[in-house]
Amino acid sequence: SATPGTGFRANPRSIELLLRSAEDIALLAVPSPWTAERLTAVAGGLLVLLVAAFAWAVLLRRRVTQQTEVIRLKAEREAALEERQRMAREMHDTLAQSFSGLGFQLDSLAASLPSAADAARTRLDTAKQMVRHGQEEFRRSLMNLRAQELERGGLAEALGELGRQMTAGTGIAFDLQLRGTARGLSEAVENNLLRIGQECVTNAVRHAKPSRIDAEVIFEADGVRLRVKDDGIGFEAGRLERDSNGHFGWRGIHERAEQIKADVQLASKPGVGTEVVVTVEN
Repeated sequence: SATPGTGFRANPRSIELLLRSAEDIALLAVPSPWTAERLTAVAGGLLVLLVAAFAWAVLLRRRVTQQTEVIRLKAEREAALEERQRMAREMHDTLAQSFSGLGFQLDSLAASLPSAADAARTRLDTAKQMVRHGQEEFRRSLMNLRAQELERGGLAEALGELGRQMTAGTGIAFDLQLRGTARGLSEAVENNLLRIGQECVTNAVRHAKPSRIDAEVIFEADGVRLRVKDDGIGFEAGRLERDSNGHFGWRGIHERAEQIKADVQLASKPGVGTEVVVTVEN
């Protein structure tokens, strides 16, 4: 409706200006190109670029960390190879000297037996001490020697290879499972876990009379766990026997576990089998 006295609508829907010509239009000010829509678009684009740059930086840092770890592990392996050669030479020299001395003592003993029994016993004791010393040096050297199997792969691959070799032709089924995502381990942890697993399999094959041996290498967020279980004859707790060589029996397992600060759990029962679980925390 029209406003009284004016002839105009109170709420017009549109206004139409009638100009005489284009000269009637004058530009008072140039509007800014940065409208709200454009500013929002630019801000959004910058935010996307910032997020992309941050993601790239995180990815790059992760790749650098991974590459650094690869380089470190490679350096450790190269150092281990050099150490193996050094230890081999040292072992050769130590054993050669020990057993040369043993031979000399035994020769002296043989020459003195007919006429001097007391002297023979003294020399025999000396020879025994030299043998024990040589064995201890040899064992200590072996404890620190990296396994060749680890040069060809990780812990799971190496233990699987050894397990298959030790059970080949015995009729014993051997199975190894890798749980979790495998990652690089320190030289000491990898080598000692392998030797512990090898000893567990060896004990099972020699003494337990199992039909199968199952091993697991389990990578967890807070560490790594080795589990070896057989279905053999088992034994009563506390009746552990070292192997005939005396190098890598149950005492050797505990010594290796102590070197890497690992926890060892043993469960065994006659007629049920034996299970050994070794846990190393990060």
